[in-house]
Amino acid sequence: MKHPDWKWYILTLIHILNEDDPDRRVEFCEWYLAKCAEDAGFPHKIVWSDEATFKLNGTINCHNCMYWGPINPHVNLPGVTVRCGISALGIIGTFFINGTVTSEKYLNLLQEFVGPQISEMFGDDGKIFFQQDRAPPHYHRDVRAHLDAAFPDTWIGQRDAIEYLARSPDLTPMDFFLWRYLKDKVYRTKPRTIDALKMEIERQCRDIPNDLFRDVCESLGAR
Repeated sequence: MKHPDWKWYILTLIHILNEDDPDRRVEFCEWYLAKCAEDAGFPHKIVWSDEATFKLNGTINCHNCMYWGPINPHVNLPGVTVRCGISALGIIGTFFINGTVTSEKYLNLLQEFVGPQISEMFGDDGKIFFQQDRAPPHYHRDVRAHLDAAFPDTWIGQRDAIEYLARSPDLTPMDFFLWRYLKDKVYRTKPRTIDALKMEIERQCRDIPNDLFRDVCESLGAR
């Protein structure tokens, strides 16, 4: 029987912040806005990067997706891990990573592909800032040594001079724009194989207008 005082409420998934997260978020925002005040073109000098997993059957509501049986079937949904970077000038990537992301794979990706693409995109435009998240492979000493050499004092990450904002998808263009945008586009086409899924991800990345990247990166200050 329906209670007369009850209403329907839609649940919203959010990241729970740790005790010191609000202070770090404020510090990062103050740093970012100060850099923009010094240089109006600063939003055009950051490369934001991240990884995401795309599944063949699209977005799944795991709460409602169950398998009944006497033993755990250990069902794995096929998919691919994708790494991209974006700046106000366009997209870096896409890069597909087979299996688990290790520090060796990540370092090779930075050295062989990400770095050269960033150099090609920006040329000799001066200091470029590179952002990465706090995943363990990104914090390996060899990775940090490479980033120190490639982006001296200008990479944003775990315990660097510029601290990465953990649990803050609302302030990272990869989260509040790219992955949401791409998954919406890719899953509409319903690719049936891993190769088709990869091709569709690459196609949708190529089709994003550069003006959209510029608008997204410039919007961070307002957020």
